[in-house]
Amino acid sequence: MPAPPWPGRSLPSPPACAAAASPYFASMRPLLLATLLLLAAPMARAQAPVTSERASFRVTQFATGLERPWGGAFLPDGRLLVTERPGRLRLIGRDGRVSPPLRGVPTVEAEGQGGLLDLALAPDFATTREVYLCYAALVRDGGQTGAATRLARARLAPEADALEAVTPLLDATPPQARGRNHFGCRIAFGRDGALFLSTGDRFVTKLRAQRLDDLAGKILRVSRNGAALADNPFAGRPGVRPEIFSYGHRNPQGLAFSPWTGSLWEAGIRRPRRRRGEPDPPGRQLRLAGGDAWRGL
Repeated sequence: MPAPPWPGRSLPSPPACAAAASPYFASMRPLLLATLLLLAAPMARAQAPVTSERASFRVTQFATGLERPWGGAFLPDGRLLVTERPGRLRLIGRDGRVSPPLRGVPTVEAEGQGGLLDLALAPDFATTREVYLCYAALVRDGGQTGAATRLARARLAPEADALEAVTPLLDATPPQARGRNHFGCRIAFGRDGALFLSTGDRFVTKLRAQRLDDLAGKILRVSRNGAALADNPFAGRPGVRPEIFSYGHRNPQGLAFSPWTGSLWEAGIRRPRRRRGEPDPPGRQLRLAGGDAWRGL
């Protein structure tokens, strides 16, 4: 299925505080988070430097006792909200102290690779206290029941001990009854206010990533209410989901804007010990020779 060009359009500008400057840093998100934690806690105990193919890092143990931490976002006061994949949300102080689980977290499908995954603060969090969550949820849609990637919005309570007004915004339908892998689930905001969400192909039928009437295996571009934006590349095309920004993705686990070029970078996981990131122009079909929806990502 061909992917038409998006002539005359440019990518949204990067957010003021882009999390990564290249696909390498997008794919190295856990290590980058560890480095940021080091800056937040200068008195923490440092270990010997770790050398990768590109650089050397000093990893510091900052907070302990977390179970499968998956996503994080710094509050304006320097504290860190962290998701735990089994379905908990915790607040870590600047001293590394881990809070009890926050109340009001939505129920998640914590099976396989599913659970509570990414979170991001709204660009105007300082005034709205809005938080966006991505997680695996049990969904019923069109007579089908199964698991799907879900985007939701909530408000962080004044004492930062609970979520309030949790509202589901978008499900990456159709739901899939079999398998609990490849949910994707990374969130990034553009400077224009658009919300970008990655979804995985759900593993069982990987060609779902190529179907344009299916939200699995895609990068979605929506408003803060979860609605498709009118200038999306496939808007108005019959039989195509208008939320789609690009398609052909396997399991996107990194999503960030370059502060220099404004390009949206996505990092997907291919095989063990093989990671690669590519720039993500609008409407692009990420499919290489051989026919697999995800080969080469």
